[in-house]
Formats: sequence, structure tokens, C-alpha cells
Amino acid sequence: MTPADLIKRARSQLGKNIRYKLGAGGYGVDKPAPGGGGGHAPDQCDCSGFVCWALNISRLTSNEYYKLHLKTEWISTVSMHRDCGDSAGLFRQLDAPQPGCIVVYPDGVLGAQGHVGIVTALDAAGQVRAIIHCSSGNFKKTGDAIGENLDANWQKALPKSRYGWFVALP
Repeated sequence: MTPADLIKRARSQLGKNIRYKLGAGGYGVDKPAPGGGGGHAPDQCDCSGFVCWALNISRLTSNEYYKLHLKTEWISTVSMHRDCGDSAGLFRQLDAPQPGCIVVYPDGVLGAQGHVGIVTALDAAGQVRAIIHCSSGNFKKTGDAIGENLDANWQKALPKSRYGWFVALP
């Protein structure tokens, strides 16, 4: 999978009326949509479930870094944020964003929960212009939790966020 393939896969879910549900989605990488699994309806997903599905990985992982260092088998915003700040795991930290990388907002920046999305566009100065992500905010605004945007709150939190490159991408 290339970064362009990743973005295309993520964008394939725009307009599908996915509902936001914390803990949902990202279990069935072979599924045509990110929702479902873990006892949730097929049209329900959260941010990390969506990103895992787009990356074609299950959010339940047997990765040794997650099991031994992070003490979890669950790929969530918390574990992704920690992973992006380390030299091992599923993601490598980037100093600057690029299309196809993840951006992980840590817990507490925008509220209790962190958030993750995939960078889809940069401006001429190399700053993030858009991310595709699954959020309750998108759902409240449009009736679809998956959106490609960068509202003022997300933009304000970028300096406190980490950018990560999935190790399986070229």
C-alpha cells in the first residue's frame, strides 16, 4: 500500500453515513467498511478504528512493542501517541507532516479523549491543510462521522500532536 492508496481507501468511506461510537471499528481489515466488530454495529466506528481499517491492520494487535512496552494489545489514540514518540512499534515519528501520515492528538488537548486522523493535504508552507478522520463532531455537523477537514480546534492542537509514519508504507 502506498500513501496514495491509503488516502484513497480512507476517502472511500466519505458519505457512507458512519456513526461515531467509541471503541468501534477497525477489527475486520478484510471488510469493505471500517465499522463493526467488538459487538458494535457495522455502521459504527471511532477515530483509531477508522485509521486502523484504512491502514489495513486490526486494532487488536499482537505486536511485541504494544504487548511488552505499552502493556496493551489495543491500538488506540493513547498507544498510537506513545508509539509515534518511540523508535519501535508500528509507527515512526516524523518531524514534519506529509500526506499519508497519521496525526495523533494526545489526551487532554481537545478534551478527555485524544484523536487521530490521516493527513491528506498540506499547504504551500508544508503545514497540514486537511485530515480525514472519524469524529463525533463530524457526525453532529453532517450525520457522517467520517470527514475530510481541519477545523479551528484541530488546527490549534497541531503543535501538541505527533506525526507518525506506518512502518509498512514505503
